[in-house]
Amino acid sequence: TMPTVADIALAFNDWGVNISELEEYVEYVAPVPCAVSVPKFPVERDSHLNLLKPGSREVVTRPVHIHEHLPAMHPQLEEEEYLVKQSPLSVDITGTEPGSGTSPLSSPKNSLFKRPGDPISAENNLLKRARMMLEEEGRPLREISSVMMTTSGFLSPAR
Repeated sequence: TMPTVADIALAFNDWGVNISELEEYVEYVAPVPCAVSVPKFPVERDSHLNLLKPGSREVVTRPVHIHEHLPAMHPQLEEEEYLVKQSPLSVDITGTEPGSGTSPLSSPKNSLFKRPGDPISAENNLLKRARMMLEEEGRPLREISSVMMTTSGFLSPAR
């Protein structure tokens, strides 16, 4: 059982302490500072939980038998991914039409998404090849046999 205020009142009554006198003492006597400095407990610290971002390279390439609450196995992959996103992707495309002063990325017809009926061009193939090279830098992506959608809408592997 948990002690309550009534238990304290009964204990004071057993010791012969008058509660009204105790209230008066607390009201009129100033508190005495502690002679020894008492440290705060628990000590405030920064949180280093290292939670992985959904869809990051570490999450996608992590083996199934390693649980999600464990820290990243390869934290340098996360840093590299951040650096790749910070630096602009520059693709040197050779074989473009001479005399055309526009870059292949500035034209609205040369978008990354292929529309049905658009002809396959060498520029799109080179962009796709550059994108594939970026994806192939790390470990190969794992195949997921079954997935489930979480309540927040993310797809995660079913275990």
